Amino acid sequence: RLLAFHRQDHTIKERLVQSSTIIAFMNELKDIIDRIAVLRSTASPALPPADSMQTIVDELEGVGWENVVRLDEGFRSVCLSLHDAHGRQHNLELEFTADFPAAAPRCRA
Repeated sequence: RLLAFHRQDHTIKERLVQSSTIIAFMNELKDIIDRIAVLRSTASPALPPADSMQTIVDELEGVGWENVVRLDEGFRSVCLSLHDAHGRQHNLELEFTADFPAAAPRCRA
């Protein structure tokens, strides 16, 4: 499945034909799998559905972009800076779950 995901069939067949021994082929195969694993581990996570991202943007517009400290590029979390009645600053971290907006985000102060 790992190999099919990256469509390495042609490369693997080519390496099999070029390898002089089964050990040499197994070493080549291991190198290919290692490179694919590195690529998969550094790939960015999938973005949430467009309607969920639009809901987040709409809510942030309501709160005010000036209060947004950080919004991760995957739209999975946002940090807001809010001031209470006494002028004290509070940071609020919101983490959006996969079922947002049906489920409320998790909050940490």
